[in-house]
Amino acid sequence: MQKRKGFTLLELLIVLFILGLIAGLALPRLTQVYQTLQVSYQRDDVVAQINRLGFHAFSHSLSFVLSHETTELGLTKAPIEWAEGWSMVTEKPIIYRANGVCEGGRLWLRHATGQWAIQLTPPFCQVQFVNESTGFRIITNHSHHHAFNHHLLPR
Repeated sequence: MQKRKGFTLLELLIVLFILGLIAGLALPRLTQVYQTLQVSYQRDDVVAQINRLGFHAFSHSLSFVLSHETTELGLTKAPIEWAEGWSMVTEKPIIYRANGVCEGGRLWLRHATGQWAIQLTPPFCQVQFVNESTGFRIITNHSHHHAFNHHLLPR
């Protein structure tokens, strides 16, 4: 009897069919993971910009306002670059003075995939995410690679 070398056409078709099934199941999940990461990075970018606003006001000796609407305060709007699909709503206008001090307030970052409540506490107004259902602030420490360390504190 002669030894077989290689695979039959049927064996190759079965393997290709199985690989196609696996790819068909995995690809939609990978797309969802990519979109989730993209939204997360965009949110982190906006948060980093908000965290730098006090320094920006101080270094440029410029007062400005962070608000979703036009205000009658005569102040420049805060210099934040928004990625497509993002918006913000503030409880009241949040004012940053030329000395870098912020008056504080609450805002909500909005995207089609979700909404994040943020508390800015004077005088430096570093971002603190708020879990509105429990009433706890989530203190966020940014480290490299957009990792978060969360600590819950009462409001």
